[in-house]
Amino acid sequence: MKIPFLRGRAKPPSVEELRFRAEPLVAALRGEVLDRYSVDQAAVFIADSDGRGLYLVSEPELTAEEQRIYSLLMESLYYSMKPAVRVEDPMKYVEGFIWESAEDLGIVDAVQKSFQKLKYYISRDAFGYGPLHVTMLDPDVEEISVTSYATPVNVIHRRFTQYDWLETNITFGSEDALRNYVQRLAQRAGKSVTIAIPFCDAMTREGHRIAVTFADEVTLPGSTLSIRKFPESPLSMAHLLRFRTLTPLMASYLWLVAEYKGFVMTVGAMGSGKTTMLNCILTMIDPTLKIATIEDVPELRIPHPSWQRFKARHTYSITEAKFDIDLMDLVKLSLRYRPDYIVVGEVRGEEIRALVQAAALGHGCLCLAEDEAIPFMNSGTFRLTTIGDLVDGILEGRYKSVSVFSLDVDDWRIVPSKVKRVFKVPSSGFLLRIRAEGGKELKVSPDHPLLVMEPSGLKVKRAEHARPGDALPFTKRMPASEDGLGSEDICFARIIRVSREPYDGFFYDVETEKGTFLHSTCAVTHNCSFHGESPEAAIIRMKSPPMDVPEGNLMLIWCFTLLGRVKMPDGDMVRRVLEITEVVPRDGRIELTRLFTWDARRDAFTPDDAEAVVKRSYRLGSVKRLTGWGDSELAEELRRRSAYLEKVVEEGKLNYPDFAEAVRRFYVGRKGRTE
Repeated sequence: MKIPFLRGRAKPPSVEELRFRAEPLVAALRGEVLDRYSVDQAAVFIADSDGRGLYLVSEPELTAEEQRIYSLLMESLYYSMKPAVRVEDPMKYVEGFIWESAEDLGIVDAVQKSFQKLKYYISRDAFGYGPLHVTMLDPDVEEISVTSYATPVNVIHRRFTQYDWLETNITFGSEDALRNYVQRLAQRAGKSVTIAIPFCDAMTREGHRIAVTFADEVTLPGSTLSIRKFPESPLSMAHLLRFRTLTPLMASYLWLVAEYKGFVMTVGAMGSGKTTMLNCILTMIDPTLKIATIEDVPELRIPHPSWQRFKARHTYSITEAKFDIDLMDLVKLSLRYRPDYIVVGEVRGEEIRALVQAAALGHGCLCLAEDEAIPFMNSGTFRLTTIGDLVDGILEGRYKSVSVFSLDVDDWRIVPSKVKRVFKVPSSGFLLRIRAEGGKELKVSPDHPLLVMEPSGLKVKRAEHARPGDALPFTKRMPASEDGLGSEDICFARIIRVSREPYDGFFYDVETEKGTFLHSTCAVTHNCSFHGESPEAAIIRMKSPPMDVPEGNLMLIWCFTLLGRVKMPDGDMVRRVLEITEVVPRDGRIELTRLFTWDARRDAFTPDDAEAVVKRSYRLGSVKRLTGWGDSELAEELRRRSAYLEKVVEEGKLNYPDFAEAVRRFYVGRKGRTE
């Protein structure tokens, strides 16, 4: 069909000559197709190609005639579009614009034939996310990463976690194209990136978190972007129970602690689900109470009518930052609003001191706070292996009654120390190689705590903060028996070089009773959960600059909830509450007591009965004092709440509004019983 307004021309413009041209994505299928589904007008294929996961997008093709219509409509839109702030419903505006322009141009019949395709491409390119439009619309895509214009876009898919990152058929082709895209993406979020300020962290209108860099000022080889997508409707505690992230009994414990204004800290690695867990705990608080949330980038969403949201303001000025409003300012300000609960989305600095003070005043507080050699004793026998083999052997049951060698700081000796837990997590793509005097060397993750000797004594420092000249403890030789080593065998070597190297394997770690272990070329480092925090590491960080929280104030914390993203035997990546640990003040010092733990071999949690929880818990004693309950009554309350949560899950009240309504009815029913 010929387009009426082109009849006077001897020859219509070729597709290459058009000012605007749609670029459909074409999926070249390879490997085994695992799933196929539609996202708007596009088709998405999930495939396995020789063990590598693929996310392939196929968009509808346009004929030459449809490309010309698209170009005319886009040109008309370009000159007539309302300012973005005035377009409240982009899709409705696009539909109306297409028909209005078609009538003006005399191409109504042609547009009618291809309306859905034209609507898709105009929405994608004018109001959507361009090349990333399908991944942004796909509710199963959890995260999007672009590390270079020359490499394909990668995504994390909620239903195919066994592949970690899926490679897509989406590329940007050139650095200029990617630069233009990241600038547009930042502008959509109300920010800007330039050579002067080449990065930004923001939230999209849909509530997704973005981070971008511009050109090669801070990232190589050029611009990058990362988008962390959040579900349109936040996950509820019912979802986490169905996913087996925790048990109803654990959720009931957190519910009681939050209700009676205990100070809860949620810790874990990036992407482990800290924000989701925090949000889920908040949904179980009485909806009649007032909650103040304080965040750098707004992510929390709760159903409470009396919800006061605070967000930090960053100017990113190259000259001064006097107009910045940080989390510390907002924590102080929030106290003037007299909230029942103060929630800090992520604690990094001195705002923790204000948060602890808020807890002291009675506000409820919540926050987010392989080949290394290692000698060990296995059932009394000395052995030397790699840390990867040791951790895998413990998980598989090959090694039992394991002790590794730790630094006893009091006696300044290397002695056997029982292994309490082991960790195995995928790397984020690189490791740090630390070279020290005498040919000594470490290969660790960036967040691994190192012991560093400073004038004031032995301190803990993250590996990424280590610098040439720092003195690390080593031993002159490996221990050869359970006798360990004496102080004469302990020495210090200064760091010569710290380098970052690609690494796609796993990071392994062991947690010991003494908090350190000997590995590599006789290096002594602090144990930790790689790519995350343990309660012990969180305490150390809070006692160190820039937080500097006195130990007496740390006693106000009730418990730590540690989350992790772990790989199951079938390859699936799942999120689990690895432990819930209580902070127990004793004789002026802090003791950490593990209340709930996750068994990786059985994928199960202990304890699983309310009486054992009440018997083991120190902090539930405060609940007993506030309520007048005895042990049996407290255990019965835990069982009642567990049964209520199980019923909510069985009835399918998973979505956010339904779960929030179920919680509201719980409190209404309880008030009815007490009247």
